[in-house]
Amino acid sequence: MFPAVLRVTYQELFDVLLRALLELGFETERAALCARLFADTDRDGGVAFDPSSFDEAGAAARVADQIIESIRQPAADGGEVRYPGERTLETRRRNLEEGIPVEPSVWEQVQSL
Repeated sequence: MFPAVLRVTYQELFDVLLRALLELGFETERAALCARLFADTDRDGGVAFDPSSFDEAGAAARVADQIIESIRQPAADGGEVRYPGERTLETRRRNLEEGIPVEPSVWEQVQSL
């Protein structure tokens, strides 16, 4: 099993990373982007995207649905076929609800930056 971890909110993780990057001399916009990308990335390396960045309303959902539909077919052994990022979405949902897992010693070091 995994070692004991803390679960911190997305906002707390983002804020601590942003503060650390600003103190390291990053420009505000770059620091915010880097902090957001890091906080959006789960332990498996999946990055979430902002559906509002699409010009047309509902375009992101339609694209995602088309991709999922093209991938979702029964496996030869009858098992479930998952699309790339499906586990990441589940992890993201859980982390938003329960907090992002962080090892206590690592979190202590990040907070002290």
